[in-house]
Amino acid sequence: MRMNRIISLNEDINHNTNNFLSDFTKKNSSLNGHKEPLDFWKLAVAPQKGEIVDSSNELMRKYSQYTPGSKKCDDFLFSLVEECRERIRNSFITSTYREDCNIEFVTSMCRGIEIALCRVKNLRRIILSPFEHPSVLSIVRWLGNLLNAEVVQLQFESSDYMLSSREQEKKIIDMVQKEIGSDSVNTALILSVVSYSTGLVINTKSIMTQLQRLYDSTLHVILDGAHAAGNYLSSIDIDKCWAYVISVHKWLLSPEPCGVVITHKSIREKDIPYDMWSDSFPATTTNVRVYTSLVCSLRVINKIGLENWSAYSINLRNHFIQRMNPFLSVIGYDGGIEMSSFIAVRPKYGYYWKWPDKKLIEYLEKMSVYVLVLHIEKDVPWLRIAFPYNKTIDQVNELCDILIKTIRIGQNLYDD
Repeated sequence: MRMNRIISLNEDINHNTNNFLSDFTKKNSSLNGHKEPLDFWKLAVAPQKGEIVDSSNELMRKYSQYTPGSKKCDDFLFSLVEECRERIRNSFITSTYREDCNIEFVTSMCRGIEIALCRVKNLRRIILSPFEHPSVLSIVRWLGNLLNAEVVQLQFESSDYMLSSREQEKKIIDMVQKEIGSDSVNTALILSVVSYSTGLVINTKSIMTQLQRLYDSTLHVILDGAHAAGNYLSSIDIDKCWAYVISVHKWLLSPEPCGVVITHKSIREKDIPYDMWSDSFPATTTNVRVYTSLVCSLRVINKIGLENWSAYSINLRNHFIQRMNPFLSVIGYDGGIEMSSFIAVRPKYGYYWKWPDKKLIEYLEKMSVYVLVLHIEKDVPWLRIAFPYNKTIDQVNELCDILIKTIRIGQNLYDD
């Protein structure tokens, strides 16, 4: 049976790791003695208290002792940025390309996407994969209007999410070919590494390889790593994409938002925007807390190993799947697609939610349960559930107990 092939990762996490993660969870989830809400929605958005913030504040106090503009102050800032670069380079880039890649910092992930697009000369078409967050669509529509570039979002039906990895790849490539047609204009494709709605890992390497054979220099693939960095362990072959853009305040736990743009090609000075930290200070005022926060979060993650953080989250995820297997289907699970630390679920065939979506949301919030409700399938809401590092097995069990009470068997009728 498929469920018997779920491998518990408890054995992969040694005793010291468990103690560290348990201590981290306690420090970062306490609410002054009050019961913590069952927040499985936030996708590991960084805590605003706890070890990382305390360490960041300590670095800010050190920074405050320097005179702005002095050599010691500049050296301190450069040391923070270089440490961030080195840790990101070693964690997320395939070893072959680590030394050659450029790692630049901007104010947000959205700004990083915008800059990556602006660096495509004579851009005339922007295509978004079916897995992009609505905020990315908003950015692209705004930029497309300024550049007079056509904007297209590829659409998946609910049934498409159930296809195998290879079938999904083929569908995406076919849709891109249909949009491009015989035009040879410069086109950018924004492609998520991990789907924001389902947590499924997209085989970006295969998709990029196939598309590059077809379009060579006219198609520029920008990888959206908002939910990949820190949540998905495979390194990125940075030479195959135009840019890899990640966010640090989600699965990398940095308390301050920051976007990171990683590229393999050399960057001309005129292509470095005023607000980007590339080889030197940005032209605008530097937000020092961004770098103290990022350094401290990367240090904490490195302290125990990213693979162990991931194993902890996946263990929580697998426990949830085992408990809810009689009632809920995991989207894409039967297609053998790799899953990350969050999933989307729907009732199994023969089971139904007790209430329509609005009442279902009201009930869950009444029970202090927070998950994202997705309206991908007509009449059957999907729930997106994240299992970040600051959750416990007891909280997962409590979530399961509540969700079981939302499901009925045998008829597609709602309670009054």
